[in-house]
Amino acid sequence: MTNTDLNSAKAPAMFLEVRRPVILLSLVVLAAVLRIYAISLYPLAGDEYGSMTEAKSVGMNWNSIIYSGLMHFWIRVCTSELWLRLPSAIFGTATVAVLFKTGEKLAGWRAGVVAGLLVATSPFNIYHSQEVRFYSLFILASSAFMLATICYVDSRKGVRERIALLVTGVLLVFSHVFGILAIYSQGAAAFLAGPSRWSRRTRMMVALGAPIVIFGLPLIPPVRQKLWEIAPLFYTQWATVDPAFTPISILTLAKVGFTGYIFVFGYHVYPLRTILVVGGASVSLFLLVLGSIRLWKSNPLRMLLLTYPLAILGVYLVIDSVGGRLATGIAPRHVAFGWPVFVLLTAIGAAAFKRPLLYLLVALLLTVNAFSIWLGWKKDWTYGISTDYRSAAAYASRSVTGNTALLHDGRSQDVIHYYFSRQLQQIDVTSSLSGEDMKDLSNFDRLIFVTNDWQPEARRGFDQLLGRLSENYELSGAHVDYPLFEYVLERKSSSGSAGYGLRQETQVLQPVSIYGLEFQDLHLPVSVKVKDAPLTVIGGYGLPDLEERRDVILPLSNPKTSTRLVLLTNVVGSSGLPVGQPIAEVVIEDKSKKPLTFSLRLGSETASWDRQCEPTAPCETVFQWHKRLAIVGQNRYEGALRDFQAGLHGVAFDLPEPREVVKLTIRYTAGSGHLYVWGIALFE
Repeated sequence: MTNTDLNSAKAPAMFLEVRRPVILLSLVVLAAVLRIYAISLYPLAGDEYGSMTEAKSVGMNWNSIIYSGLMHFWIRVCTSELWLRLPSAIFGTATVAVLFKTGEKLAGWRAGVVAGLLVATSPFNIYHSQEVRFYSLFILASSAFMLATICYVDSRKGVRERIALLVTGVLLVFSHVFGILAIYSQGAAAFLAGPSRWSRRTRMMVALGAPIVIFGLPLIPPVRQKLWEIAPLFYTQWATVDPAFTPISILTLAKVGFTGYIFVFGYHVYPLRTILVVGGASVSLFLLVLGSIRLWKSNPLRMLLLTYPLAILGVYLVIDSVGGRLATGIAPRHVAFGWPVFVLLTAIGAAAFKRPLLYLLVALLLTVNAFSIWLGWKKDWTYGISTDYRSAAAYASRSVTGNTALLHDGRSQDVIHYYFSRQLQQIDVTSSLSGEDMKDLSNFDRLIFVTNDWQPEARRGFDQLLGRLSENYELSGAHVDYPLFEYVLERKSSSGSAGYGLRQETQVLQPVSIYGLEFQDLHLPVSVKVKDAPLTVIGGYGLPDLEERRDVILPLSNPKTSTRLVLLTNVVGSSGLPVGQPIAEVVIEDKSKKPLTFSLRLGSETASWDRQCEPTAPCETVFQWHKRLAIVGQNRYEGALRDFQAGLHGVAFDLPEPREVVKLTIRYTAGSGHLYVWGIALFE
């Protein structure tokens, strides 16, 4: 071969060596920008406060103690949202470089570049890179351990590779309790890929028998009981629930498929965005399958195509069942150790094509990622809770007078301590209030009650508390961004008698409740008009209520001369009720105690929440909101998996003559369903 030939052969390799660091640096910069931008768009929520608590007391939770140890010193510098989330952004950015190198080792240069692009723009990884949680570290540790095992197999067990394998393995185990499953998944594949004194058959038996042992032992009652006893060491909330064994169901299996959905689209793409979801899922699935076929045919680590799915299935089918109610929280983040493989297989599938088809496929994948990220920036939808606590705190600050107390449940205290004014006197109602010590509030003219606990038992207790408070206080305002309920209560005027007052001399300040998940898309307050009569909706009350009471009695603090009664209602769970059937009645009493009764018929004076009033019906649908399907696990309800326009329905009853109304009674008479009352008004 001539010198000219040698130089021409070296040219592409030299060009690649020059181009490689530039491309890698560009990908890292892109990843950093996407993770820093809008990092504080969403307020802190949920488990992020748990991470802050664990950082202050390192060792209270052994799950990801490395992250807690780091944050223990990090939070001493600053506690802004940006600063608290910055470590996760750094871990997410570092993951780009690790998976770039991993893709390159598995299937070549092009696979590495595509993998780097997909990781840098991944909605799933960006989400976890913008939260005060350890999942971004978990993903980085899983990726690093994968790269270490590949280098270990390629190097024929070199010393440096052994050290790297040990270090990344320790990091992985202490980054998340499920790190042991990632150790198995990648370790078993490497064990089968490398040379060994053991026969191929023996190694297969060991590799595939390990998950049977790992997931089989928790199914044995004595072992399961022991695991329940030690679980609080890894997850502190375990101590607050009663563990139970729940059977595998279709819902459990559906979670596995939904994990793939989240891996592709992240947490902010509503599943019924048909074009984006169908198109993105089709391209991703095609490339995932193609990448799996290519890896199986050409790489000794082909068994990771089996070990990772086994580990993920085990988490959902076994851990989800053994964990009982607590494991309803099993979600894609808990199997995030499988996401790096998912991305790499997709990248390998795309890299199997040559230009220009390669560019087209990568462009399609990046388009899916771009739209998914954009929808997150728009706050279009989220899988989980995305309450705007900043606006809740601003609403509370506008309601503060010189003599105001803030009542909160224990669950919301972290939110309140972080976002709400420290000048407000705060009272934890779960520990310091009971029916006997309401006198402790006698010095306050205004109360702001805040809760974000949607569990049925907690809701019942808070409804009872609101009922007791109504003896001396009346509701004057509300800010509801489910699951956050923020009610402002004013002390009743000493001049008025016991009972319910009127807003702007027309709208009854009715009782409200901590209602259920059905109305999580309804944000209050809203203003409506019924037959040109204005009402402000600040809450709702359901009949039967959580105590199974079927009526609500509303004595007025002062008589109100009226010629018209306006009601705003809707019905949930009406599928078994025939249209036209009387389901409730409203009784008006005047000073003579002579009752006047009006009937509420389904489809006439009121309607189901998923229907509109017919044009010929007495009622009219005065407000609608988009009720999106809810992925709610054990907290599901009738209609949770439907998408429709929900509505509030108003009706006006004309009284035969003017009456001085002193009391209203609303009674639910149907045998099923629930009537929700959202507004009551009396007009002259």
